[in-house]
Amino acid sequence: MNRKNRSIVFLSYLQSDYSRSGVYFDGMGEGVSDYVNIRNSLCSAIIDLWYLRRSKTLYNKVVLVMSPSHKLTLIARVILGKKIILDAGWALSEASIGPKRIGHRRIRKMKNFMIDFLSFHSAKIVILESEQEVKYISKRFFISSKKLRFVYTGLNESNFRDSDISLMPSNNERLQVLFRGKINDEAGISNILSATLMLESEPIDFFVLTNKDLSEYNSSKHTKIVSSYLTNDQIANFYIRSDVCLGQFSDNERLGRTIPHKAFESFYFSKCYLTPRKSPLESMCVEQNEMFFTESSNPSDLAKSLLFLEKNRELVRETGRRGRALYQSKLRQVDLAKLVKQICLEELG
Repeated sequence: MNRKNRSIVFLSYLQSDYSRSGVYFDGMGEGVSDYVNIRNSLCSAIIDLWYLRRSKTLYNKVVLVMSPSHKLTLIARVILGKKIILDAGWALSEASIGPKRIGHRRIRKMKNFMIDFLSFHSAKIVILESEQEVKYISKRFFISSKKLRFVYTGLNESNFRDSDISLMPSNNERLQVLFRGKINDEAGISNILSATLMLESEPIDFFVLTNKDLSEYNSSKHTKIVSSYLTNDQIANFYIRSDVCLGQFSDNERLGRTIPHKAFESFYFSKCYLTPRKSPLESMCVEQNEMFFTESSNPSDLAKSLLFLEKNRELVRETGRRGRALYQSKLRQVDLAKLVKQICLEELG
C-alpha cells in the first residue's frame, strides 16, 4: 500500500463532535479521514463492524477508535482483522461517578476498569492527553510506555471561527473574570464562589457558565451565574468580554494528569488563564509565563491572585498574549490533527 494515499477511519458510538477525537477528525479535512458511527449495543456493533469489513471503506485505511468509545477497540480488532489505534485521552475508570448507591458505584468502576484494561491491551497504539497520563496508564494497567503516545486535546476552532478574537477588551473599568465548565469533583466551584465573597468590595465581576443550578452556594453580588444552554457564539462573547479565565480549583488528584478544555479556549481567545500550579500545565508551557499560577486551590490564594491581577492590568494582557502565542506555536487544531495522523500512519506502516 502507498502510505501517502492512506487515510484514517474514525469509529465511535457517538457523534464525531462529541469526542475529543472530533478535534482531530475535523482538523484533518476532507479526503484525509472518514467517520463511521457504530451502534451502541454489542450485537448491533458486531453487525455494523461486519458490514464495514465487507465494504470498501477500509481499503488502504487506518482504523482509529474515538474517545470515549473505548469498548469498541477489542471488538473492532477481532471483526475487522486490523490493528487499531485508540485515541483514549484518559481512562474511563478515572471519571467521577454520581452519588448512586455505593454498590452500584463499585460495579460501574469495576466495569470501566475492565473496559480500559481490555481496550488498552488490544490497541496497537493508545493516544493520551498528557505526559503525566501516559505514566499513569502505563503503571496502572501494566502497559509498556512504548505503545503510549500523547497529543494535547486542543479545541475545534470551527466552533469559534466567526468570532472576532481581536475584539479583546483592554480597558474594562472592572476586572472581568470567567469560569466555564461542568460542576464536578475537579471544578472546585465552592472555592471559586468563596473567593468571590472575599472580593465583593473590589472592582471585580465574575461570570460562571455551567451545567447546574448553583442556588445552594453563596456568591458575591457581582457574580452572574448562567446555567442554561449557550450557543458557541454566546460562549465566544463571554470570552471576548472577559479579562481572566479560571481553571479548576480543587485538590482532585486527576488534575495532576489532565489539562482542562477551558485552558485551550483561554489561549485561543488570548485570555489570561489563572490556575493552581499543576504538572501538565507546567509541561505545556515554554517559558512558564504563558499563564498565571496561584499558590494553591484555596479561596484565599485565588482571591489574592485576582486582587493582584486587578491592580496589574498590563500583566493580564501580556499573559493573554503569551498564551495565544503558545497556542499558535503548538496547540493549533491543524497541527494536533497532523500529529495524530503521523502517529497512525507511521505506527501501522
